[in-house]
Amino acid sequence: METASLAIGGMLLFLMIVLSWYGAVTLPQTARIPVHWGFGYNRYVSKRTGLILWSAGGALIYGLVAGLGGSARWSHGAPLSGWESAVFMAVIMGVLAAFQVGALSAASRRSRA
Repeated sequence: METASLAIGGMLLFLMIVLSWYGAVTLPQTARIPVHWGFGYNRYVSKRTGLILWSAGGALIYGLVAGLGGSARWSHGAPLSGWESAVFMAVIMGVLAAFQVGALSAASRRSRA
């Protein structure tokens, strides 16, 4: 995998960690954070567990995409070029970070109600 894609993914993973820190500081202790994986859709977990799960999930996806990135190929067998793998990493990690922002927003709205 190209250095650029690892750097982009690393920056987005760092963003996810910063978002978890922000949630730890701003959300009340009783906040419940939604997670969209596991045994149910929109399962709400405790604040600490939710923030750890979002960051750990981001790290797991980053590792998987980085590890498999060198073997990623188009349907016709050609390997992804440097900029294509960077875009792939940016899209995957960006979507995950956007979902984390949505989860923190939902937790904030729900804790105010």
